[in-house]
Amino acid sequence: MWATWDRAPLITPDLEERLYDVMQHHASRMGARVIAIGGVEDHVHMLVRIPATLAVADLVGRIKGGSSHFAAQVLGRDFKWQGGYAAYSISPSAVPHVRDYVLAQKQRHADRASSPDAVEAPNRTRQRPVSGLPAV
Repeated sequence: MWATWDRAPLITPDLEERLYDVMQHHASRMGARVIAIGGVEDHVHMLVRIPATLAVADLVGRIKGGSSHFAAQVLGRDFKWQGGYAAYSISPSAVPHVRDYVLAQKQRHADRASSPDAVEAPNRTRQRPVSGLPAV
């Protein structure tokens, strides 16, 4: 997952499909298999199976660089990604759930935006004790 520069709404409906095609192309050229791509105007999620010989940073760098170049240089858009990204490994059994999550990004964000009681979800991250020490 990564975001557009300053979370600006740069992924417009007319750009989205072409941008996702370019992202998939770059992933495939590096030997990765894209399972799902989804997002909204200011960020994108990808579920990708990557070979063990490919570093996540290399893959993300190529996808972000290639797609940004496409949007900015080929299409002449004012477009760039933020510098960072988030990446997680998941078990094979989680693939269907994560795939559905990625593909439902538009609906999830629309539902959240249309709710009059929409609030930021609490951080559900749980830390585990390491070597018997309590979590902080």
